[in-house]
Amino acid sequence: MTPYKFRTVSLKHDTYDKVGHLSKAITPGIKLSFASTIDYAVEKIIGDRLVSTNGKNNGTTNGYNQEKASK
Repeated sequence: MTPYKFRTVSLKHDTYDKVGHLSKAITPGIKLSFASTIDYAVEKIIGDRLVSTNGKNNGTTNGYNQEKASK
């Protein structure tokens, strides 16, 4: 495992609580980890927008999404 694969992030208590509720709502009966929940939400909400830019770089995409969009 690459030591630089993950990073940490700080959340407000209210946001942390919302992520906890979202982790239960995404997959009823299965509680996702906070990291998986945030990954899912970012890809679902932001990732779809970046991919749908038809390859145009609007200044907010990263290498991962650019590669994904070009496929």
